[in-house]
Amino acid sequence: MQALIYRGSDFELHTARRSLTRLGSPVDCEPRVFDLIVLLIEQRDRAVDKQELITRLWNGRPVSDASLSQLVYKARKALADDGDARACIQTVHGRGFRWIAEVLAVAPAEPAQAGLAPVAPASSVAAPSLIAAATAATAASAEAAHPDLAASTAIPAGAAETPAIGDAPNSAATAPLVLPDSPTAAIQSEPSAPAAAPRAYRRPLLWAVAALALIALAGFWYTAMRPASATAQPRVLVLPVDVAAGLEDLDWARLGMMGLIATALETEAGFATVEPATARRLGSTDPTSPAQRRAWRETTGARYSLSLRLSRAGPLLQLDAVLDGADGERRRSLFGEEAGRLALDMSGVVRDWLDRRPRGEAPPRDLDGEVAATFALGVDAYLRGNIDAARHYYMLCVERSPDSLQPRLQLATIELKYGDVQHASDLVDEVLARVDTQRQPHFALDAQRVLGYVELQRGRIDAAQAAFERARQLFQLDSTPAQRAAVFNGLAQTSSRSGRFTESAEHLQQSLALYTAVGDGVGESVTWNAIGVLERMRGRTAVAETALLRSLAIARARDVPWQQSLTLANLVQLRNSQRRYREALRLGEAALIQLQPPAPRDIRSERILLQELASARLQLGQARVAQSYAQRSLALYDHSSDPAGTAIAHVVLAQAEVALDQPDALAHYRQAIEDCETTGQIPRAAYHLARLAGLQRRAGDLAGVRASVASTRRLAGLAKTADLSGYVATAQAQLDAAEGRGAEALQRLLDNRVDGLRAEDRTSAQRSGLDYVALAIELGQSDAAGALLAELDAENDVESDALALAEMWHRSRGDEAGAEALRVRREQLDAALPPPNATALGTDAGRGGQIVL
Repeated sequence: MQALIYRGSDFELHTARRSLTRLGSPVDCEPRVFDLIVLLIEQRDRAVDKQELITRLWNGRPVSDASLSQLVYKARKALADDGDARACIQTVHGRGFRWIAEVLAVAPAEPAQAGLAPVAPASSVAAPSLIAAATAATAASAEAAHPDLAASTAIPAGAAETPAIGDAPNSAATAPLVLPDSPTAAIQSEPSAPAAAPRAYRRPLLWAVAALALIALAGFWYTAMRPASATAQPRVLVLPVDVAAGLEDLDWARLGMMGLIATALETEAGFATVEPATARRLGSTDPTSPAQRRAWRETTGARYSLSLRLSRAGPLLQLDAVLDGADGERRRSLFGEEAGRLALDMSGVVRDWLDRRPRGEAPPRDLDGEVAATFALGVDAYLRGNIDAARHYYMLCVERSPDSLQPRLQLATIELKYGDVQHASDLVDEVLARVDTQRQPHFALDAQRVLGYVELQRGRIDAAQAAFERARQLFQLDSTPAQRAAVFNGLAQTSSRSGRFTESAEHLQQSLALYTAVGDGVGESVTWNAIGVLERMRGRTAVAETALLRSLAIARARDVPWQQSLTLANLVQLRNSQRRYREALRLGEAALIQLQPPAPRDIRSERILLQELASARLQLGQARVAQSYAQRSLALYDHSSDPAGTAIAHVVLAQAEVALDQPDALAHYRQAIEDCETTGQIPRAAYHLARLAGLQRRAGDLAGVRASVASTRRLAGLAKTADLSGYVATAQAQLDAAEGRGAEALQRLLDNRVDGLRAEDRTSAQRSGLDYVALAIELGQSDAAGALLAELDAENDVESDALALAEMWHRSRGDEAGAEALRVRREQLDAALPPPNATALGTDAGRGGQIVL
């Protein structure tokens, strides 16, 4: 082979070195994949047929077409070749493959140095996987926390091998996490050619030694020479307050004062504290021994534990504190008339114990006196899962103390759970307007973070991204891991909503690493839930299930009701993605029952459940019930300002209207999809446009199909990712069929299914397979439809909608007996489903039922 360098728009291929780089970074390329790319480039003036490729690449050994297709897939992946546009390697149907990208062939400037491989830049290290290494332990941890998890929903055996977003941060092999505010030294050099081959190793070794010395020096400066004010603060475990007998009216102080002191230590002293849900689980009303407190510190990674006891001392309250740590024990007793003021004063004592730095001109205290006690009541209610009561107390704080910022941030967070985006936005604006004038800059980071979530619910993705980025710029060494992790979670949501799934995974990796490092169980549950949602969007349903089950197990172990409800709602959504509609109904209806009065309100989870139950019933042919559920979900949005959620509810309702043949249903569906796009839900909009194209084709609306295909392509380009290419292919197949190119349409759907299987996107593969069967039946190609139905095992399906498709296939062949048997079977399965929830729909119904996974 002549030594050449082939250069394209974003890649460079060196034939002698057998190296491929893209955007300046080396690409790991298998030898046969490299040979395929070179062969296609060299023969770029023609299409190379499959047999010639097999002969050249496998030396004539017999291999299947599937092996060649897998090789082409890997080559496209190495080149980042878009799955729909095929900008480099084009499939020539019936012939083979052809190289179509522009390339420039040049001779190397210097002879290739034998034995010297190109060195990867330091920045090209692959991101570790979040899930793959953790999956093997997930079943055990989930079963330990909640035994019925493993019994009824088994984690797939192959999940550990499933490519995922990164290795578990608690794995021993995990690479160290470098945070945006960590000092780094970029050392780059251009070593000259060695003077003699036997000494070739010496210069790289010298550079390595020099680099290590500089890094060590930088580390010494960073830890020893930096100003004392930048020193990271210790982590404190604040335990529930032991409330003495006779103080029943102060029962709220057990959790409320604990949360108030932890909040003050974080916001006023910059200390990291163990999250209150974990402290609540560990703490006891009985006095604890020093050995027990030491064990709890080891469990939570805290350096100190703070034990508290509230009692009566004549007309006053007495608060006793014991601070334990490796450096000994400190005790203090304070007396006062108000429990809230005592808690804040004790937080000041603890700060003085642990931080001897001069305070200078300290900012005014954000909470004080009666307002502090009311805030503590809100914390107590929140930790007990009573969101309504917490909202009430935080509102009282805002009314009684117009200058207090912490209650406003807490209330804004709760208002987002209720979907009242406008009120949340007003509260955050008030905080941001006052952080400087009231000399409370430590609230700025949290305010920007909450603002990011406000903008997310408004559907303003760019504004949300800007708010989270501003929060990240406010990271300081005294910001807590929980604050940083929450910001990374927000950045992950903006990325995933825009279709930038890899970027979203990286942010979730950082978030989970932070929560895991400090033992923040609630934060871990929230992040595993987000990972599950992301992996579902990527089509990796087995990995998504593992993540969601882990989130649920942690939430149950920590007794966090709102996180349990949200994770269950996302599990129902996952079941729908997997086309396990009957299982989704059983799980979702049980979850919905537990959200009805007198249970505490959880409007966000209830809305998601109603939408997903509507989708499941719609897929099983229960369009009228689906419409009722969708209308109820939409009604819950009427009193909120959540355009993103409202758009989703309108989509589900429009789908039900289409199934019921209601007037202007397709127009309503199209408008709902546009609302999804307007609110930044790009992947969701692209998916529904592909569905809409099929409906428009069946309605004879050729212009509508063309418009939907064009819009899907535009969204795929807007997302700047190849993740939406499957939706483009699905929409294009509908256009091919509408314009009389049935064979091309079927082949496109079949190719889309193969691409999904290769990418381990089982959801897309199954969807494309069923679309293929439906279209083949319409085109009269019953043999082709039957072959794929058999592969999909449709007639043994008891959870999905494939039974209805199999029934349709039997009727298309005139097999009425076979079709009737399947119809009877579907009716029997439907009869075993739970009935619609009358309470949720506004009619009388009893409560009962348990959620069993």
